[in-house]
Amino acid sequence: MTDLAHNQDGESDLPTVEYNGVSGLLWMHASFFLMALAVIGMSFIMRAEGPQSVFLPGVDFALPELCTAKRVFGVPCPGCGLTRSFVSISHGQFGRAWGFNPASFLLYPFVFAQIPWNAMQFWLIRRRGYGVQVPYIHFIPIAIAGALLLQWLMTMPQLFW
Repeated sequence: MTDLAHNQDGESDLPTVEYNGVSGLLWMHASFFLMALAVIGMSFIMRAEGPQSVFLPGVDFALPELCTAKRVFGVPCPGCGLTRSFVSISHGQFGRAWGFNPASFLLYPFVFAQIPWNAMQFWLIRRRGYGVQVPYIHFIPIAIAGALLLQWLMTMPQLFW
């Protein structure tokens, strides 16, 4: 006896690409893995010079300022300095990193941990169809976002007085 989802051989007639199923999880973990790998990898090959300049290897001009809030309103956003801070941490310049954005000491390990975590999740999902379920794990990025906001609020009086 067959149903609508299976043919006579017992194989599924349904498409293999699923939006929220295993395929979606694989894409999500692969994407997070590649993004984290790119961020950490780039922070090792880039260089930060002076208070504002970030350079790519082999390039003699600094990357442009990307913060719209700083350009438009003249006030840095909570994420200002993260690129320079990540580059400084990757090069062992922890004092400079703290000066650029203190919250990077929470964010850098979180981004770095995404590399083995998402590689493991991808492997587990491919192997057995599901990954490791960690309750309340979504509170970690929320806490890091809160730390970014808190450090930004603490630096605001210094900008105006």
